[in-house]
Amino acid sequence: MYLTKRIVILIMTFSVYLSSSDSIYDSVPNSKEAIKIYADKKEETVEINFKLHEGIYVYKNKIKVRQDTFFNPFIILGEITFIKDKFFGEQPILEKDFSLNLKLSDTISSGDIYLEYQGCFRNYFCFNKEVKKISY
Repeated sequence: MYLTKRIVILIMTFSVYLSSSDSIYDSVPNSKEAIKIYADKKEETVEINFKLHEGIYVYKNKIKVRQDTFFNPFIILGEITFIKDKFFGEQPILEKDFSLNLKLSDTISSGDIYLEYQGCFRNYFCFNKEVKKISY
């Protein structure tokens, strides 16, 4: 009888755990929800805003902006921190909303630019590298 009670309690506890909304995977956003991007042209600059879902970070070294085959310089407006990443080792990341600021010049003409970046969720898994076309 004692063993039966213990087994029933164990099964019930495990069932409650599995149905719990506190499970890590219940709060995992898909790649479209994880990182939202908005671009805004202001006089001589283009500002690209990143809105990050809770628990998401973006690798600083994986951010690239290009037009055609030329990579364009940009300034990051946001807080850069470092983590010991289980995938890539010590890495600079952005884990709060941030912006990229590109100065328009002869090298960046009007039209389309391509933004490359990669993000991860709480050092559990990484999303595939994203490439977004931004028209301005």
